Amino acid sequence: MQGSPNLDLILIGRNEARHLPATLQAAQAAAARLHAALGWQTLTWYVDSDSSDGSPDIAAAHGARVLLAHPGYHSAANGRASGLVLTQSEFVMLLDADCTLHPDWLAEACAYLLAHPAVGGVGGLADSMRRVGEQTVRVQDRRVPPPEGSTVNNHVGYGGHGFLYRRAALDEAGGYEPGLIAQEEALLYCRLRRRGWGVLKLPLPMMTHWDDDLESGSRGWQKFRGLVQKNAFYQGIALRRALFEERVGVAIFGFYRLQLAHAAWLLLAGGLIVLSLAQGWATPPLLAAAALSALYLAFLYHQKQSTLLALVSLPLLTIYVAGITWSLLTGRPRVAWGAHHQPEYTTRLKEINSPNRKG
Repeated sequence: MQGSPNLDLILIGRNEARHLPATLQAAQAAAARLHAALGWQTLTWYVDSDSSDGSPDIAAAHGARVLLAHPGYHSAANGRASGLVLTQSEFVMLLDADCTLHPDWLAEACAYLLAHPAVGGVGGLADSMRRVGEQTVRVQDRRVPPPEGSTVNNHVGYGGHGFLYRRAALDEAGGYEPGLIAQEEALLYCRLRRRGWGVLKLPLPMMTHWDDDLESGSRGWQKFRGLVQKNAFYQGIALRRALFEERVGVAIFGFYRLQLAHAAWLLLAGGLIVLSLAQGWATPPLLAAAALSALYLAFLYHQKQSTLLALVSLPLLTIYVAGITWSLLTGRPRVAWGAHHQPEYTTRLKEINSPNRKG
Protein backbone atom coordinates (compact mmCIF):
# COMPACT_ATOMS: atom_id res chain seq x y z
CA MET A 1 0.00 0.00 0.00
CA GLN A 2 1.45 3.36 -1.02
CA GLY A 3 1.34 6.22 1.48
CA SER A 4 -0.68 6.46 4.66
CA PRO A 5 -4.16 4.93 4.81
CA ASN A 6 -7.18 7.19 4.94
CA LEU A 7 -8.75 5.08 7.67
CA ASP A 8 -7.36 2.89 10.43
CA LEU A 9 -9.79 0.24 11.62
CA ILE A 10 -8.64 -0.68 15.14
CA LEU A 11 -10.04 -3.81 16.77
CA ILE A 12 -9.36 -4.43 20.44
CA GLY A 13 -9.74 -7.68 22.31
CA ARG A 14 -8.54 -10.37 24.65
CA ASN A 15 -9.11 -14.07 23.98
CA GLU A 16 -11.34 -13.37 20.97
CA ALA A 17 -10.41 -16.43 18.89
CA ARG A 18 -14.08 -17.32 18.55
CA HIS A 19 -15.08 -13.98 17.07
CA LEU A 20 -12.05 -12.75 15.12
CA PRO A 21 -12.58 -14.65 11.82
CA ALA A 22 -16.11 -13.30 11.37
CA THR A 23 -15.15 -9.85 12.64
CA LEU A 24 -12.23 -9.52 10.22
CA GLN A 25 -14.22 -10.90 7.30
CA ALA A 26 -16.92 -8.27 7.92
CA ALA A 27 -14.25 -5.58 8.29
CA GLN A 28 -12.73 -6.50 4.94
CA ALA A 29 -16.13 -6.34 3.25
CA ALA A 30 -16.80 -2.90 4.74
CA ALA A 31 -13.32 -1.68 3.73
CA ALA A 32 -13.88 -2.90 0.17
CA ARG A 33 -17.13 -0.92 -0.11
CA LEU A 34 -15.40 2.14 1.33
CA HIS A 35 -12.71 1.85 -1.34
CA ALA A 36 -15.32 1.45 -4.07
CA ALA A 37 -17.30 4.46 -2.85
CA LEU A 38 -14.55 6.95 -1.93
CA GLY A 39 -11.32 5.38 -3.18
CA TRP A 40 -10.03 5.23 0.39
CA GLN A 41 -7.43 2.82 1.66
CA THR A 42 -8.02 1.08 5.00
CA LEU A 43 -5.57 -0.60 7.34
CA THR A 44 -6.99 -3.10 9.81
CA TRP A 45 -5.27 -3.52 13.16
CA TYR A 46 -5.88 -5.92 16.02
CA VAL A 47 -4.70 -4.68 19.44
CA ASP A 48 -4.35 -7.62 21.79
CA SER A 49 -4.43 -7.49 25.58
CA ASP A 50 -2.52 -10.56 26.75
CA SER A 51 -4.60 -13.27 25.06
CA SER A 52 -3.94 -16.92 25.81
CA ASP A 53 -6.05 -18.47 23.02
CA GLY A 54 -3.94 -17.57 19.99
CA SER A 55 -5.96 -14.49 19.06
CA PRO A 56 -2.96 -12.57 17.64
CA ASP A 57 -2.06 -15.43 15.30
CA ILE A 58 -5.67 -15.78 14.16
CA ALA A 59 -5.89 -12.04 13.48
CA ALA A 60 -2.65 -12.10 11.49
CA ALA A 61 -3.82 -15.11 9.49
CA HIS A 62 -6.95 -13.16 8.49
CA GLY A 63 -5.04 -10.12 7.25
CA ALA A 64 -4.91 -7.85 10.30
CA ARG A 65 -1.78 -6.16 11.56
CA VAL A 66 -1.24 -7.17 15.18
CA LEU A 67 -0.27 -4.84 17.99
CA LEU A 68 0.12 -5.47 21.71
CA ALA A 69 -1.60 -3.17 24.17
CA HIS A 70 0.41 -1.39 26.84
CA PRO A 71 0.93 -3.91 29.66
CA GLY A 72 0.58 -1.37 32.46
CA TYR A 73 -3.21 -1.01 32.21
CA HIS A 74 -6.00 -3.54 31.85
CA SER A 75 -8.94 -1.81 30.21
CA ALA A 76 -10.70 -1.39 26.90
CA ALA A 77 -9.62 2.26 26.99
CA ASN A 78 -5.99 1.17 27.15
CA GLY A 79 -6.41 -1.03 24.07
CA ARG A 80 -7.90 1.88 22.14
CA ALA A 81 -5.27 4.33 23.41
CA SER A 82 -2.50 1.91 22.41
CA GLY A 83 -3.90 1.56 18.90
CA LEU A 84 -4.24 5.32 18.49
CA VAL A 85 -0.65 5.97 19.60
CA LEU A 86 0.72 3.55 16.99
CA THR A 87 -1.41 4.62 13.99
CA GLN A 88 -1.65 7.87 12.05
CA SER A 89 -4.60 8.00 9.62
CA GLU A 90 -6.95 10.98 9.39
CA PHE A 91 -9.98 8.90 10.36
CA VAL A 92 -10.20 5.97 12.74
CA MET A 93 -12.85 3.34 13.41
CA LEU A 94 -12.58 1.78 16.87
CA LEU A 95 -14.34 -1.54 17.29
CA ASP A 96 -14.48 -4.34 19.85
CA ALA A 97 -13.33 -7.65 18.40
CA ASP A 98 -16.63 -9.34 19.20
CA CYS A 99 -18.53 -7.03 16.84
CA THR A 100 -19.16 -7.39 13.09
CA LEU A 101 -19.52 -4.28 10.95
CA HIS A 102 -22.39 -3.74 8.54
CA PRO A 103 -20.87 -3.74 5.02
CA ASP A 104 -22.15 -0.24 4.19
CA TRP A 105 -21.26 1.44 7.45
CA LEU A 106 -17.74 2.71 6.71
CA ALA A 107 -18.64 4.15 3.32
CA GLU A 108 -21.73 5.96 4.56
CA ALA A 109 -20.22 7.17 7.83
CA CYS A 110 -17.00 8.44 6.23
CA ALA A 111 -18.99 10.26 3.56
CA TYR A 112 -20.98 11.92 6.32
CA LEU A 113 -17.83 13.08 8.13
CA LEU A 114 -16.41 14.48 4.91
CA ALA A 115 -19.59 16.47 4.35
CA HIS A 116 -19.75 17.75 7.96
CA PRO A 117 -16.34 19.03 9.12
CA ALA A 118 -17.67 20.14 12.51
CA VAL A 119 -18.60 16.58 13.45
CA GLY A 120 -15.91 14.79 15.43
CA GLY A 121 -17.41 11.31 15.54
CA VAL A 122 -20.38 9.23 14.47
CA GLY A 123 -22.00 6.03 15.66
CA GLY A 124 -24.84 4.04 14.20
CA LEU A 125 -27.46 1.46 15.04
CA ALA A 126 -26.48 -1.83 16.62
CA ASP A 127 -27.94 -5.22 17.43
CA SER A 128 -26.75 -7.37 20.30
CA MET A 129 -26.97 -11.09 19.58
CA ARG A 130 -26.16 -14.28 21.48
CA ARG A 131 -25.36 -17.72 20.13
CA VAL A 132 -27.36 -20.53 21.73
CA GLY A 133 -26.18 -23.82 20.25
CA GLU A 134 -26.65 -23.59 16.50
CA GLN A 135 -29.11 -20.71 16.77
CA THR A 136 -28.74 -17.00 17.37
CA VAL A 137 -30.99 -15.00 19.67
CA ARG A 138 -31.39 -11.23 19.71
CA VAL A 139 -30.88 -10.11 23.29
CA GLN A 140 -30.99 -6.40 22.58
CA ASP A 141 -32.18 -4.48 19.55
CA ARG A 142 -30.77 -0.99 19.15
CA ARG A 143 -31.81 -0.60 15.55
CA VAL A 144 -34.38 2.01 16.40
CA PRO A 145 -34.13 5.25 14.40
CA PRO A 146 -33.12 8.22 16.58
CA PRO A 147 -36.06 10.44 17.51
CA GLU A 148 -36.76 13.88 16.09
CA GLY A 149 -34.81 13.83 12.88
CA SER A 150 -32.21 11.81 11.09
CA THR A 151 -29.46 12.19 13.72
CA VAL A 152 -29.07 12.66 17.44
CA ASN A 153 -26.62 15.49 18.03
CA ASN A 154 -24.11 15.19 20.83
CA HIS A 155 -25.29 11.72 21.69
CA VAL A 156 -23.25 11.35 24.84
CA GLY A 157 -24.96 8.18 26.02
CA TYR A 158 -24.11 6.15 22.97
CA GLY A 159 -21.27 3.96 23.37
CA GLY A 160 -18.93 1.42 23.94
CA HIS A 161 -18.42 -1.20 21.28
CA GLY A 162 -17.74 0.89 18.18
CA PHE A 163 -17.43 4.47 16.93
CA LEU A 164 -15.89 6.29 13.97
CA TYR A 165 -13.84 9.40 14.73
CA ARG A 166 -11.96 12.19 13.06
CA ARG A 167 -8.45 11.85 14.51
CA ALA A 168 -8.01 15.62 14.84
CA ALA A 169 -11.01 15.64 17.17
CA LEU A 170 -9.64 12.75 19.21
CA ASP A 171 -6.27 14.48 19.55
CA GLU A 172 -7.87 17.74 20.62
CA ALA A 173 -10.04 15.97 23.19
CA GLY A 174 -7.11 14.04 24.61
CA GLY A 175 -8.10 10.57 23.45
CA TYR A 176 -8.86 7.70 25.81
CA GLU A 177 -7.70 7.51 29.42
CA PRO A 178 -5.97 4.10 29.81
CA GLY A 179 -6.53 4.04 33.56
CA LEU A 180 -10.32 4.33 33.31
CA ILE A 181 -11.95 0.92 33.09
CA ALA A 182 -15.58 2.00 32.90
CA GLN A 183 -17.54 4.39 30.64
CA GLU A 184 -14.47 5.77 28.93
CA GLU A 185 -16.59 6.58 25.87
CA ALA A 186 -18.89 8.87 27.85
CA LEU A 187 -15.91 10.85 29.11
CA LEU A 188 -14.54 11.18 25.59
CA TYR A 189 -17.90 12.34 24.20
CA CYS A 190 -18.11 15.00 26.89
CA ARG A 191 -14.61 16.22 26.15
CA LEU A 192 -15.40 16.39 22.45
CA ARG A 193 -18.52 18.45 23.15
CA ARG A 194 -16.59 20.71 25.49
CA ARG A 195 -14.28 21.54 22.59
CA GLY A 196 -17.09 22.20 20.15
CA TRP A 197 -17.12 18.92 18.22
CA GLY A 198 -20.39 17.28 17.32
CA VAL A 199 -20.97 13.66 18.29
CA LEU A 200 -23.77 12.07 16.29
CA LYS A 201 -25.75 8.89 16.11
CA LEU A 202 -26.76 8.22 12.52
CA PRO A 203 -29.89 6.23 11.59
CA LEU A 204 -27.74 3.69 9.75
CA PRO A 205 -26.97 0.08 10.69
CA MET A 206 -23.43 -0.04 12.03
CA MET A 207 -22.72 -3.40 13.64
CA THR A 208 -23.81 -6.51 15.47
CA HIS A 209 -22.37 -7.18 18.90
CA TRP A 210 -22.06 -10.87 19.76
CA ASP A 211 -22.83 -10.94 23.45
CA ASP A 212 -21.54 -14.42 24.23
CA ASP A 213 -19.89 -13.66 27.57
CA LEU A 214 -22.91 -14.69 29.63
CA GLU A 215 -23.80 -17.78 27.61
CA SER A 216 -21.71 -19.84 30.00
CA GLY A 217 -22.19 -19.46 33.73
CA SER A 218 -18.45 -19.67 34.35
CA ARG A 219 -17.71 -17.01 31.74
CA GLY A 220 -20.35 -14.74 33.26
CA TRP A 221 -18.88 -15.22 36.74
CA GLN A 222 -15.36 -14.50 35.47
CA LYS A 223 -16.55 -11.29 33.87
CA PHE A 224 -18.37 -10.17 37.03
CA ARG A 225 -15.41 -11.09 39.26
CA GLY A 226 -13.06 -9.15 36.99
CA LEU A 227 -15.20 -6.02 37.28
CA VAL A 228 -15.23 -6.32 41.06
CA GLN A 229 -11.50 -6.90 41.24
CA LYS A 230 -10.85 -3.86 39.07
CA ASN A 231 -12.96 -1.67 41.34
CA ALA A 232 -15.35 -0.69 38.58
CA PHE A 233 -17.76 0.98 40.98
CA TYR A 234 -15.22 3.51 42.17
CA GLN A 235 -13.90 3.95 38.64
CA GLY A 236 -17.44 4.99 37.75
CA ILE A 237 -17.33 7.55 40.54
CA ALA A 238 -13.98 8.77 39.20
CA LEU A 239 -15.61 9.25 35.82
CA ARG A 240 -18.36 11.37 37.31
CA ARG A 241 -15.77 13.51 39.07
CA ALA A 242 -14.01 13.90 35.73
CA LEU A 243 -17.24 15.00 34.08
CA PHE A 244 -17.64 17.75 36.66
CA GLU A 245 -14.01 18.71 36.19
CA GLU A 246 -14.64 19.00 32.48
CA ARG A 247 -17.53 21.37 33.25
CA VAL A 248 -20.00 19.72 30.93
CA GLY A 249 -23.20 20.18 32.86
CA VAL A 250 -25.39 19.80 29.79
CA ALA A 251 -23.85 16.44 29.02
CA ILE A 252 -24.27 15.26 32.60
CA PHE A 253 -27.90 16.27 32.81
CA GLY A 254 -28.55 14.55 29.49
CA PHE A 255 -26.76 11.26 30.09
CA TYR A 256 -27.26 10.96 33.84
CA ARG A 257 -30.70 12.53 34.25
CA LEU A 258 -32.15 9.39 35.85
CA GLN A 259 -29.22 8.85 38.19
CA LEU A 260 -29.30 12.51 39.20
CA ALA A 261 -33.06 12.37 39.75
CA HIS A 262 -32.67 9.30 41.96
CA ALA A 263 -29.88 10.90 43.98
CA ALA A 264 -31.68 14.25 44.32
CA TRP A 265 -34.89 12.60 45.49
CA LEU A 266 -33.03 10.40 47.95
CA LEU A 267 -31.08 13.30 49.45
CA LEU A 268 -33.89 15.85 49.60
CA ALA A 269 -36.74 13.59 50.69
CA GLY A 270 -34.49 11.68 53.06
CA GLY A 271 -33.16 14.90 54.54
CA LEU A 272 -36.67 16.21 55.13
CA ILE A 273 -37.67 12.99 56.88
CA VAL A 274 -34.59 13.16 59.11
CA LEU A 275 -35.46 16.79 59.90
CA SER A 276 -39.01 15.75 60.73
CA LEU A 277 -37.76 13.04 63.09
CA ALA A 278 -35.42 15.49 64.78
CA GLN A 279 -38.38 17.79 65.41
CA GLY A 280 -40.62 15.01 66.71
CA TRP A 281 -42.37 14.04 63.47
CA ALA A 282 -43.03 17.64 62.47
CA THR A 283 -45.69 17.86 59.78
CA PRO A 284 -44.26 20.47 57.34
CA PRO A 285 -41.08 18.51 56.53
CA LEU A 286 -43.11 15.33 56.11
CA LEU A 287 -45.50 17.07 53.71
CA ALA A 288 -42.56 18.46 51.77
CA ALA A 289 -41.02 14.97 51.54
CA ALA A 290 -44.33 13.56 50.33
CA ALA A 291 -44.60 16.30 47.68
CA LEU A 292 -41.05 15.60 46.48
CA SER A 293 -41.80 11.89 46.31
CA ALA A 294 -44.94 12.55 44.29
CA LEU A 295 -42.96 14.65 41.83
CA TYR A 296 -40.33 11.91 41.65
CA LEU A 297 -42.91 9.22 40.91
CA ALA A 298 -44.46 11.45 38.25
CA PHE A 299 -41.01 11.86 36.72
CA LEU A 300 -40.50 8.08 36.67
CA TYR A 301 -43.88 7.64 35.01
CA HIS A 302 -43.04 10.26 32.40
CA GLN A 303 -39.70 8.55 31.72
CA LYS A 304 -41.44 5.15 31.53
CA GLN A 305 -39.28 3.83 34.34
CA SER A 306 -40.21 1.10 36.79
CA THR A 307 -41.20 2.62 40.14
CA LEU A 308 -40.75 -0.74 41.87
CA LEU A 309 -37.24 -1.08 40.47
CA ALA A 310 -36.35 2.41 41.66
CA LEU A 311 -37.60 1.68 45.17
CA VAL A 312 -35.82 -1.68 45.33
CA SER A 313 -32.58 0.03 44.29
CA LEU A 314 -32.67 2.43 47.26
CA PRO A 315 -29.84 0.66 49.16
CA LEU A 316 -27.64 0.85 46.07
CA LEU A 317 -28.54 4.50 45.57
CA THR A 318 -27.58 5.19 49.17
CA ILE A 319 -24.16 3.60 48.63
CA TYR A 320 -23.81 5.44 45.32
CA VAL A 321 -24.52 8.86 46.83
CA ALA A 322 -22.26 8.14 49.81
CA GLY A 323 -19.50 7.01 47.46
CA ILE A 324 -19.68 10.17 45.36
CA THR A 325 -19.70 12.35 48.49
CA TRP A 326 -16.69 10.50 49.92
CA SER A 327 -14.88 10.80 46.59
CA LEU A 328 -15.46 14.55 46.37
CA LEU A 329 -14.36 15.13 49.96
CA THR A 330 -11.22 12.99 49.85
CA GLY A 331 -10.19 13.34 46.21
CA ARG A 332 -10.37 9.57 45.73
CA PRO A 333 -10.37 7.45 43.70
CA ARG A 334 -7.68 8.84 41.48
CA VAL A 335 -7.01 7.93 37.88
CA ALA A 336 -3.62 8.55 36.27
CA TRP A 337 -5.07 11.10 33.87
CA GLY A 338 -3.11 11.59 30.66
CA ALA A 339 -0.90 8.54 31.15
CA HIS A 340 -0.92 7.88 27.39
CA HIS A 341 0.61 11.30 26.76
CA GLN A 342 3.69 10.50 28.83
CA PRO A 343 6.87 9.60 26.88
CA GLU A 344 7.29 6.31 28.76
CA TYR A 345 3.86 5.12 27.56
CA THR A 346 4.79 5.56 23.90
CA THR A 347 8.31 4.23 24.44
CA ARG A 348 7.02 1.06 26.08
CA LEU A 349 4.45 0.52 23.32
CA LYS A 350 7.05 0.87 20.59
CA GLU A 351 9.39 -1.44 22.46
CA ILE A 352 6.93 -4.33 22.83
CA ASN A 353 5.70 -3.87 19.26
CA SER A 354 9.12 -3.71 17.66
CA PRO A 355 9.59 -6.32 14.90
CA ASN A 356 12.89 -7.28 16.55
CA ARG A 357 11.49 -7.79 20.06
CA LYS A 358 12.55 -10.98 21.77
CA GLY A 359 10.36 -13.52 23.56
